[in-house]
Amino acid sequence: MIPFRPSRRTEPRHPTLPLAGRTDGDPSATDPSTPTGQVLTMRPLAEWERTNPGTVHDPEWFRRDVLPRLAGVKLVEIAKATGLSKSYAS
Repeated sequence: MIPFRPSRRTEPRHPTLPLAGRTDGDPSATDPSTPTGQVLTMRPLAEWERTNPGTVHDPEWFRRDVLPRLAGVKLVEIAKATGLSKSYAS
């Protein structure tokens, strides 16, 4: 049996990158005044809620009337129409 010897490594195994691997030099990656994805998502939602007060969200209507109609639409068409990537649109 070989005795266990702890590694003498002094540097980290993986380099620490700002904000989950942003290496493109974009200053917004570390700028705290830059809005986060959640903020960018919530702003349009809040605006929609202000302009459509009292709207009732009906998940059953969505499942019954919307989803079946989307089943026949190609993913690439949904991505193009929404401006999202195919992985986000799926």
